[in-house]
Amino acid sequence: MATNSKRGVFLRGALGLALALGACRARAAAPKASLAPASGTAEAPSVAAPRSAARAVKIGLVAPLSRGGVEATRTARLALTEFNQGRKGADKAELVVQDDKAGAAGALEAAESLCGDPGVLAVVLEGEEAACPQALRAYRRAGLAVVCASSFASPRPDSSTATWLCPTQEQMAAAAAQYCRHIRYKQVATVEDGCDTAMAAAKAFVDSFRRSGGKVVFEGKWAGSEDGLQRTVQTLKLDWPQAVFYAGPARDAARLMLAMDKLKVPALLFGGPAIFGPDFLETAKLAAKHSMGYFPTPPFSRRRKASLEAYRAYFGYGGPGHWGPLIFEATRLGLRAVDAAAKQGEAGRSGVLKALDSIQEYDGIRGRVSFGPDRSPEDPRVAVYLAWNMVNSKRMRYLFRIYGPPF
Repeated sequence: MATNSKRGVFLRGALGLALALGACRARAAAPKASLAPASGTAEAPSVAAPRSAARAVKIGLVAPLSRGGVEATRTARLALTEFNQGRKGADKAELVVQDDKAGAAGALEAAESLCGDPGVLAVVLEGEEAACPQALRAYRRAGLAVVCASSFASPRPDSSTATWLCPTQEQMAAAAAQYCRHIRYKQVATVEDGCDTAMAAAKAFVDSFRRSGGKVVFEGKWAGSEDGLQRTVQTLKLDWPQAVFYAGPARDAARLMLAMDKLKVPALLFGGPAIFGPDFLETAKLAAKHSMGYFPTPPFSRRRKASLEAYRAYFGYGGPGHWGPLIFEATRLGLRAVDAAAKQGEAGRSGVLKALDSIQEYDGIRGRVSFGPDRSPEDPRVAVYLAWNMVNSKRMRYLFRIYGPPF
């Protein structure tokens, strides 16, 4: 952190954003549900009508297991264990886990496998690749209810059978701008890599910052070249913004941060979850200890102590990471739809999809979540963090948490 008598207090950090494109469609509104644990362990929904032992109820989970998606499986299993409390035989649910191999081809292969299993009634997707348009179209053809836990895609692709728990990148960028205003920053800059999705995120940041009375002194494009990097940093040094919002690859975010550091540009380089990923850390190295970014949800342990205790009791250690609350709530939401459909005597896929669509809002470990007409969260939750001594100790210091916008 550097201090300047004329400019105030500044931080340095970094970002990488990943986005997707598509289309959304409206859904009918209906009653709220509650996913929040009631006491020391999460609540167990009431037992539905008996099901045939030959057709065990299954919930699918698609995650990048070959790229560190093991935590998603653990958190989903916790939700499944809580759901199964007090149930016997065929009334219990099973978790079917598929690896999307961190790519669209793997996601489609996983989708076809789940669609071909008649026992699978709902699917939870973790990550951008799992929620790719090809896979979503396969789920739609099969009539499967889908809960996308952590996809930033905007607009929502092929969402006719999908409910989304994660805000879009535009919503996240707008929240980042409001955070900058919240800490009294008056002038900022943006740098993006020129792709459509990055431009949309940068525009959302700019529009949000200007609406709240701030000034944008520079809107730049940089596609990764060394010459372009030097020109961009020299311009930033002359304009002297208090914060720089970057939309592009994580490695380029780290390069931009290092170049700003070398030329002593005292600005916060603001961004999203990728700043804590390996691509950023391998490039930024020790400079990563000053990085700042935002997540769509606070840590699991910050909201419901009972859920954290249940996690520790089940797995015997710590607590899940930043995506844990989303995976947990997505699994619980899918299981609640299965249970509701069975109670209505519509235990097949069409009944589960109808039951999922009928949930307009619910109370989860992140608080109350309400869905808009495109089945996305109406009020995105954003948590802001500062990475501290990340490379040496593998630790992250919690700096500031806000729900918004508005803040």
